[in-house]
Amino acid sequence: RVAESVEGDEQCVNHSPIFKPGQKIQCKENKTEAKIILENKIFPGYLLIKAELNDDLIDLIKKTPYIIGFVSAGGVPVPLDEKDIQKVLSQIEKGAPKVKKLLFQKGDQVRVIEGPFMNFTGTVEEVIPEKEKLVVSISIFGRSTPVELEFSQVEKI
Repeated sequence: RVAESVEGDEQCVNHSPIFKPGQKIQCKENKTEAKIILENKIFPGYLLIKAELNDDLIDLIKKTPYIIGFVSAGGVPVPLDEKDIQKVLSQIEKGAPKVKKLLFQKGDQVRVIEGPFMNFTGTVEEVIPEKEKLVVSISIFGRSTPVELEFSQVEKI
């Protein structure tokens, strides 16, 4: 969605290469269009941008639709060192890690350990392994309600 939102925004695609691990973003020569080529998702939800950071670029990125924030310390974006970049590139060459065994299955009883439904219990209705999410049926005010949660937000009972 981010690449689609910057389509036609010369300020954004003119600055620096944008790298979404597991996906390629291509910018045409006229710098008015961005196109995504889907591959395996390595770090879903993250964009890596190679740039000389300045206040204008930070403001531009923050104002981009669907961007929530930066990996930061005290509100200032934290740059990756070369060692970390090489690890990311190495992981991409190897491909996304294979999931050997799913932690959750349909029908499992789980307890929510994080988020607004913390301490609620429910039954797994659907497992979405590629997004690391579950649809859990939770009883809220006496009614069974499906809630989408991340794997990390629940534990098996």
